[in-house]
Formats: sequence, C-alpha cells, structure tokens
Amino acid sequence: MRTTFLHKQRDYEIIQFLGEGVTSCVYKAIKKHRGWGLEHLVAIKVFKSQTQVHTLKQEMASLCNVNSRHCVRFYSWSDGFDGPALVLEYLDGLPLQTLMESKALQETALQEEIIAQVQEGLKDLAESGLSHGDVSPRNIFVTKSGIVKLLDFGLSGSLQGRGATLAYLAVEGWEGEPLSFVSDLFSLGLIQQEMQSEITVKTRDEAFQRARLLVDQNSLLKRSFSERDFLPIKSEKARRSQLARVVQQQQALKEQGNLQQTSLFTTQEATKEAIKDTSTRWRPRIFVFVLAALLFPAHILHPSIIPSVRASQKAEKFFLDVRSRQWSQIMIYQKKQGRWGLVEQQYAPYRKALAHQTYLLLWKTQKKSGRILVQLEKNQRILIP
Repeated sequence: MRTTFLHKQRDYEIIQFLGEGVTSCVYKAIKKHRGWGLEHLVAIKVFKSQTQVHTLKQEMASLCNVNSRHCVRFYSWSDGFDGPALVLEYLDGLPLQTLMESKALQETALQEEIIAQVQEGLKDLAESGLSHGDVSPRNIFVTKSGIVKLLDFGLSGSLQGRGATLAYLAVEGWEGEPLSFVSDLFSLGLIQQEMQSEITVKTRDEAFQRARLLVDQNSLLKRSFSERDFLPIKSEKARRSQLARVVQQQQALKEQGNLQQTSLFTTQEATKEAIKDTSTRWRPRIFVFVLAALLFPAHILHPSIIPSVRASQKAEKFFLDVRSRQWSQIMIYQKKQGRWGLVEQQYAPYRKALAHQTYLLLWKTQKKSGRILVQLEKNQRILIP
C-alpha cells in the first residue's frame, strides 16, 4: 500500500478514502491555505508506480488551461506524497459505469442529458487543443447536482491511444489508424448505444464486432472522419434535475449497501463477547478429541495424524480487507503463546492474505477509535465508520 504517509502532508488533511484502482488510490482531502485561513475540498489521486509519470507530467501544462464545467478541474501535480499524485477538483456523485450497472438510466431523457453534457466537455477540450483518448463510462462522472464531468482527459491521449478501453475503442483504433478528437465522438456513440441496449461487451472479439456493426448508425458513429459530428441535442434544466435525483437515490442505496457489509465490534464488552464465543466454539471439538483418545488405541490414533490437519489449517489463507470512509490507522495483532503480538501497522485501505487464525484489529480515526476481533475463516471485509 502507498498510503502510509498521506496524513503527514502539511497542506492537506486526508479525511476519506474514495476508491482504488490498478494504478492509483483516490482520497478526499481538505486543502489548507496557510496564512489565509481558507480551506476547500480536493481529490488526491496517488499513483502506485513511477511508470510513465514523466510523460504524464508533460501534459499538465495543457490540462491547467482547460476551464470547463464538464471537465474535472486540475489543480496541481505533487511529488510530496508517498508516490506521485494529482490534486483535482472533488466531485460528489457516482461514475457513469455505476449508474449503468444499476440499470438506473433506462429513460431516454436521462441518456440524452448525459450525452449532451459529455459533448460539451469534448468541445471544451477541443478548443484547448486536446482530445480525451479514453472516453468510457468509468471516465465519466455524474455529480449529485446532475452535472456530468469528464475524468482523466488528456492522460490517455498522452499515451498515443495505448490507454484506451477496448470496449469503447473507435473503429479506426481497431484498424491500426491513429486516434484523434473524432475518435472520442465514436467512443461516445458506443456508450450511447450501450445505455440504450443495456448490453455490455465482455471480450475483445465482442468489442471489435460491436464497433464494426455500429458504423454509420448516427453522426457520432460515422466511419468517415469528415462526416463524424456531434448529435443535435442540448442540455436541459429539467433533465439535469431528473438526473440529479437519480444520482442521489443511487448514492443512498449504495450507502445502505455499505452499511449492510459492516462487520465490526467497537467496544471492549463486544470484544470480550466475541472472545468468549470463540472459546466456546472449540469446547465440543476438545470433548470429541478426548473421547476418541480414550476409546481408540494409541497406535490407531497416531500423533502424526492430527499435526497434519493442523498444518493444513494454518497453511490456508484468506484475505482481510479493511476499508474506511475517512483516514484510519489500523494495527493488526495475532495471539502467540498466550500474548497478543503486533503483526502489522498500516493505514486503510488495507488488503492482505493472512493465515486461518484469530486477529485483533485496533483502529483509530481523527475523532474515535475501536477494536475488532476477527476470526478469519473466510475472506472478510470490514468497514470502519
């Protein structure tokens, strides 16, 4: 994990973990303007690797010039975190991918509103001399006020199309031709068709066939570059309000789902009860073992039998996944020879394969703390409030 030193940054206060991908972790933070007494919310995207960082840095100057209502605002680049990081505008809402997966965009009006706003963002990028390079549902964000924002614009373009999502790759990309601004339009056309049909592609071959099949379906999907153009639709206030209500409803459902996954004990009394429950769980097994030792001869119940079973149990591992809505310090303890010993001290998010045993997890946020007794018998996810 590359989250260890985030809370120590002088000008930023990390208050919430937002999400994690293959290449980066994203956090909600407060930017402190020292000397002015001002604060505002930002999103910090911390990359896990130095790979291609130099190339991405070259795009920063261009991204700073983009001032669009429909493009996430870029504030600064920082090497001061535990990994290279982008400091961006904080957005409150949901990715388009989440809304599509939840089947919340079945109404045509909602689909048209999203397409209209994305088109405005692409126009603003074009005016700054940029293309997006990876227009896909995961790079489109819908705020709880109904405003649609493009994410990661310019970054995929800087990699000459190598970062494009295959499911939304323009037909010219499949044919080995260079991608350009009009390639973003084709990708948007594929997203519109997917929202309408609610059919996703899952393989490379399916993505290739869909791109070829949909050629010339509308102005976004024209094969000829010279004919490819925006759809004649505009954003409307009533549709924005409708879209905002949908996002707010889905946010509430997601929050409810997160709470249902919560598995934790936050008081010493609850921990004692869990320890008691763990000890009583073994009593029947001990009784059966003693009875077997009395009934069967020693040469049948050979000692080598039982250690082999115990060894297999200890060798089996499960993932312990600890998540938090705000910055959290966690300490993992394991009982050895009757005493709790520290295994690891980390910061959420935390995910690691651990042996089949009982662990004590102590957690601490800026305002509260607690403890969780974890009997790791299967993959377990813990959400710290």
